[in-house]
Amino acid sequence: MAIPMLNMPNKIKGGKWTVARFFLVSTAYTSAWLAVSSQLDYFKDLYGPQILLQLNIAYYLPTVPLLLLSSLLDRHLDRKLGVARNILLRLLLGLVGYGLLAAWFPFQPTDLSVLIITVVALGLFSGLAFSASYQLVSRFANKNVIALGMGCTAAGPLVLALELCAGIGPHASHADMVLLYGAVALIVAAGAAAAASLVARHWAALDAGAGGEPAAGFTSAGAAPEGPRMPLLSPGGPLECGPRSGSGSALMHPLVSYSSLEPYRTYMSTDGEVVADDGSFHGALERAAPYDAWKADCAAHGGAGPGAWNPAAPPTPPAAAAAAWGPGSPAQQVGAGREVLHAIRLPLTAHFVSSTISLTVFPFFTYVPSSGLLGESFPRILFFARVFADIAGRLAPRSRFATPSSPRALLGVALFKLALVPIFFAYLKAPPAWRSDVGALLLVCVLWLLGGWSNTSVNLLAPRLVLPELKGTAAAYMAIAYQTAHFLGLAVAVCLALLLYGDTTGRRPH
Repeated sequence: MAIPMLNMPNKIKGGKWTVARFFLVSTAYTSAWLAVSSQLDYFKDLYGPQILLQLNIAYYLPTVPLLLLSSLLDRHLDRKLGVARNILLRLLLGLVGYGLLAAWFPFQPTDLSVLIITVVALGLFSGLAFSASYQLVSRFANKNVIALGMGCTAAGPLVLALELCAGIGPHASHADMVLLYGAVALIVAAGAAAAASLVARHWAALDAGAGGEPAAGFTSAGAAPEGPRMPLLSPGGPLECGPRSGSGSALMHPLVSYSSLEPYRTYMSTDGEVVADDGSFHGALERAAPYDAWKADCAAHGGAGPGAWNPAAPPTPPAAAAAAWGPGSPAQQVGAGREVLHAIRLPLTAHFVSSTISLTVFPFFTYVPSSGLLGESFPRILFFARVFADIAGRLAPRSRFATPSSPRALLGVALFKLALVPIFFAYLKAPPAWRSDVGALLLVCVLWLLGGWSNTSVNLLAPRLVLPELKGTAAAYMAIAYQTAHFLGLAVAVCLALLLYGDTTGRRPH
């Protein structure tokens, strides 16, 4: 998950150790939840197959009011405590609480209500660290944003390695659980130390506002811009000029950017690329020519000439750029939310459908019957197959053979994924003679391979469907679609559990 950020001058670059520390911070605040949610066979044996659905609801839903509260208090806390101290306190509170819960997890009573309360607390502490980490990374160069997202993705393989080393299985011993969650707690402690050293290293720059002081019309990171705006959206912000020009993306409300494993990557670096109505990447680039000429003029002056960005005195573009980008121009008209929504409607729909499917199917891993080949470990194997298939799908668009060709192709893949869903749920009720662990495993891999490909592809393609300074708005719509799909997927899963099994309380179905 990197969030599209407002690219402003004087962002803190940071070296390789800064990048490594951001990576470790995000790995820390996702690892404990992954360890818990991967133990499907263990919790299924204790509480019944409905437990995975309950755990997902307990972990995600309480984070909504927390993130809303965070967005409301950010500016006040920044003024009262200072930016660096506010970020540090929230990071440490979130990570220390998360780590303590991880260390305590093996010692809690085997009572469902205690487990649910612990998972709720895990979600809250993780959400607190998450929001603080993105407030921090918004002041740094994009390579650090990417590292934060990669840390979340890497947590899955790391947890698998820890479980293999600890010998975790369907009937894990208390000593095995202590070993696993002790290792996770150490990772979280390392993340807390990395967060503290990161803020301490750049304390002066953070308090001085280097890279973090809002441009004209914008509030502090995580807050919405001042003036008229769409709910939970930050419309496209000012453009950055200079040799290191970026996307001009706006700050994003932390609620719409939150997810457990999928921080939005910085796919907003496609300036000048505007997709034609036929879906091709060619034939419409000339629409961005005045903008490119303006930025070339900035670069020619080393970012300090007539076109250089100055928050106190925004640059005056050349006449050609003014005609194309000034008030009342087509660019201003396209900037309205409904026009952006119309432009990205196909990838937005594909993203929504694909994400809803994934978040509906996942809670039923504990219901998938085994043919006996993989036995009681089958739900755990499905979990990690999902993780690796998703990673493979996310990497696939880097290959020219798997690069999305048009918005229609994205929608076609999402609809194909939707067509596979009835097969999955039919398999849950299949007679024993029709069961195949290999077949079910392949179906899950295909669903999450397509989901990973779709997630990356829509975030690559959607910004190219709008003019450069509107990429932040497009990205915000994509993030809102993901969040809406997340909660809709869980709601649909609850309805399906009631329809198919008549129960969502954790009792074993008869």
